[in-house]
Amino acid sequence: MGAVSTAQRAVPRTALGLAVAALSLGSTGCGLFRRPPPSAPNVLVVVAEDLGCAELGCYGQAVIRTPHLDALAQSGMRFAEAYGGSPAHAAAHCCLLTGQHTGHAAIRGARWRPDAGALPSGITTLGHVLRGIGHRTAVFGSWSLGEAGTTGHPRKQGFDRFFGALGPERGAAYPEFLWQDADHSPISGRHRFAPDVIAAAAVRFLEQHDARQRFFLFLPLPLPGAGLEVPVDSLVQYKGRFPESPAARPGVSPRAAHAARVTRLDEQIGELLAVLKRRKLEQNTIVVFTSDHGPRRGSTSDPEFFNATGRFRSGAADPRTPSLREGDLRVPLLVRWPGKVRAGAVSYHVCAAWDLLPTLAELTGTTAPALVDGLSFVPTLRDRPSQQRNHGYLYWEQAPDLQAIRMGRWKAIRRRPDAPVQLFDLDRDPGEQNELAQQQPQVVRQVEVILDAARTPSTAFPLRRTR
Repeated sequence: MGAVSTAQRAVPRTALGLAVAALSLGSTGCGLFRRPPPSAPNVLVVVAEDLGCAELGCYGQAVIRTPHLDALAQSGMRFAEAYGGSPAHAAAHCCLLTGQHTGHAAIRGARWRPDAGALPSGITTLGHVLRGIGHRTAVFGSWSLGEAGTTGHPRKQGFDRFFGALGPERGAAYPEFLWQDADHSPISGRHRFAPDVIAAAAVRFLEQHDARQRFFLFLPLPLPGAGLEVPVDSLVQYKGRFPESPAARPGVSPRAAHAARVTRLDEQIGELLAVLKRRKLEQNTIVVFTSDHGPRRGSTSDPEFFNATGRFRSGAADPRTPSLREGDLRVPLLVRWPGKVRAGAVSYHVCAAWDLLPTLAELTGTTAPALVDGLSFVPTLRDRPSQQRNHGYLYWEQAPDLQAIRMGRWKAIRRRPDAPVQLFDLDRDPGEQNELAQQQPQVVRQVEVILDAARTPSTAFPLRRTR
């Protein structure tokens, strides 16, 4: 690994030390990327949308079928303590691609504004890192980090190829067009399901790729999402299997539709993995599967019915109300690299989306940017837990007013920078039901120091105080 920031080292125990450590972050140096060894692997990163941490069979899901992802878990490592970068889609992608948490990331919330919705120039993304060592880079799917003509367009953020949705059109199941590189790519009316079109483009990329060159393919696939539209051949697999919500419209089966969308995502993953096998690429391809964040609250897909977040609590039922509860942040994480990552392994290492950049940089034989919030979990992948560095804390914020940290067993949430801290013991209370701030004043004081110091100011995403 390359140089790391002060906050990546062991977190000091004193309040002053915590503050100094957190304040040392904030810039993203590009660094120098060294050439990888000839055996450097390909990289395939798939990010689902709004998929709960318990919506796959390998994570305990009982009624939705996900055989391909379950098989991926059996052939690689399954992480039981993984977190997304943010409960907001664009911010979650920003954290994953830049290695920064939302206290330092360029995009920290859900608002779509010209000054807040695009990655700025000068950012170093995972695309830059892997293209810098000779990988051909491509992104297919729901980008959300900058529209055409902005600094955030994927072609300006380290990717050679792009196909999919750039911004507001990403939620449409049957859009009038998708984007190909910088131009519109029309699709035929309402007869082509956008997630299928995107997945097919990714399959073609793998089928046509020159095996002599390494690739990095980033796939933020728009399934399952919060929509209910799905092709009939998937819907019939679940139609009539569940009692539908009394609030469902006549003729609409939201529970069946959601289950069908998850299974269709699973089938798309199966097609991608089959191409890797058919082209004899799987032995030297790292496959990562995760989600941007947990299920959308108040969704008609009814995440409560499917126990989508398992034993973890999600936020308020109103989807307009931001939440940083465990169910909103916990995500599935599967990593496969045959012969290098032990098949069938389960890890309880606590990690977050911003750890993927330094991890994949190390696995491909290069260095991460000097100042990132992420820590490589390569020692965990290689079954060397004694060599694994651990976070002193994980930090999230959701503009305009919400902050949270995970620090060992403790989870803390603050609803405004000048509001009292809510404290929960995740070891005893994973559902965040019993608030303990009054009983743990020393922990609260430590948490308050971190919450104040773990971020840099953002004019686009300010945290507001009580008026």
